[in-house]
Amino acid sequence: MKKNNWLIIMVLLMSSLLLSGCGETSSSTTTTTETTDSDSSGTDLTDVETGTTEDSEWDDEDVIDIVLNGATISTEADAVTLSNDETVATITAGGTYQISGTLDDGQIIVDNDDGELVRLILNGAEITCTDNAPLYIANADEAIIVLVADSDNTLTDGDSYTYEDDEDEPDATLFSNDDLTIYGDGSLTVNGNYNEGIRSKDGLIIQSGTITVTAVDHGIKGKDYLTISGGDLTVQAGGDGLKSNNDEDEDLGYVYISGGTINLTADGDGIQAETQVIITGGEFDINSGDDGINATTAISISDGEFEIASGDDAIHSDLDLDITGGTIEITESVEGIEGADIIIADADITVTASDDGINGSTDDNSNAYLDIDGGRIAVYAAGDGIDVNGYISITDGTVLVHGPTSSSNGAIDFDNSFSMTGGVLLAAGTSMAQAPTGSSDVRSVIFKFNSTQAAETVIHFATSSGQELFTFAPEKSFKYLIYASNELAKGNYRVYVGGTASGAVSDGLYEEGGYSSSSAYSQVVSILVNSTSVNINN
Repeated sequence: MKKNNWLIIMVLLMSSLLLSGCGETSSSTTTTTETTDSDSSGTDLTDVETGTTEDSEWDDEDVIDIVLNGATISTEADAVTLSNDETVATITAGGTYQISGTLDDGQIIVDNDDGELVRLILNGAEITCTDNAPLYIANADEAIIVLVADSDNTLTDGDSYTYEDDEDEPDATLFSNDDLTIYGDGSLTVNGNYNEGIRSKDGLIIQSGTITVTAVDHGIKGKDYLTISGGDLTVQAGGDGLKSNNDEDEDLGYVYISGGTINLTADGDGIQAETQVIITGGEFDINSGDDGINATTAISISDGEFEIASGDDAIHSDLDLDITGGTIEITESVEGIEGADIIIADADITVTASDDGINGSTDDNSNAYLDIDGGRIAVYAAGDGIDVNGYISITDGTVLVHGPTSSSNGAIDFDNSFSMTGGVLLAAGTSMAQAPTGSSDVRSVIFKFNSTQAAETVIHFATSSGQELFTFAPEKSFKYLIYASNELAKGNYRVYVGGTASGAVSDGLYEEGGYSSSSAYSQVVSILVNSTSVNINN
């Protein structure tokens, strides 16, 4: 159990969806999985109401056609009311409605109070509304949008809306007051010129489809939750890219992503949740002006491939942050990974940061926690490489730190203690060298060079009989190098400064190949205690 024992959202189980063309039978089901198990970090999972959509089968004879004819709308359905000028169609009963054609300036409204599901099949629909939401689900209890295979669908609004007195909604190109699900094998393009692109004031589920959103403010937002299980999403937003904002219920306000290809460009956060972000799969390319991924309560990442460039923190949680799998490459950030209690296990992470690479901090700057239990972490930081205002624990994994080069920061910086019982640590910097504390099971050595070593200077460390422990070439200049490993025992070793290394190298660590000590400086090092400091007089 983690120290702060904050609750993380359950794992959803979503079925595979198969969409047939109009006129054939099609079905889909989305369910909520109840569980009392624990995730890989040991945190209790909680049952949360995530919304359930049961999309029953339909046949061609069940489909009601709404045809867009440029300037007007036509339909023969009694359940669809047309405005006097035939530019606004209002759906007043549950059922399956197929929308096709082009509407130059008008609106589709769903206003159904019979409690029945409203299914909207978009089959080559292009809807523009210059003064309101082109597709407005005012009342539906539950609505589903189906994107017909190989169809292209577009929703576009104007840059200002006209409201009745005392109203300020809808305020998104695709707006729903109720639970909304989107799926299918077609495409949907949303041009949000007024405010937000896609917004639900309840839950929003995206299961499949090629969805492209451009929005003045937030791209895709579900108030109670936003869940994504598949599809190809591209979002360009003036606010946050993906967002859930319920701040009144601690069990809601979350973003859950289990699959899909997601490309986000946002002036705000890439992904933002009022409570929690839970990611169990998917491919992500996030470029954000603020945080790449942000949550108030917790972030849990167990799988997925990520490339993140952010103007602030790449991954930030105010409280708990668990990364227990996946591949994460942070190419640009102020601080790379930040949280109060951080657990990292079995993930491949590369962090580039203009300040701290990994930062464990709390509101009062005390008792933060970083636990590394497997995986591979490489940090390139201008500030502290790893900075924890509290405790560090490493039980497994490989941790490589390059930098910082400034005199006020260190490769490793902690306030209370640093326990290491397994794994490998190599951390290079120019000052403030801190190693695992004396109570650690793993021995460590701090190499203090008599002058600053140039970037990519090879350091080779071997036993007195020549058995290699590491060959490492820090990618920034350094004056201190910390090494800790359970392969380090009492005895005499030899350190080489310079020379050449060959073979496979990753983040400065040579894992295969050879080392030549020609022209290298060498010095005998004696390891007698758990934490040893050695002056290198090259």
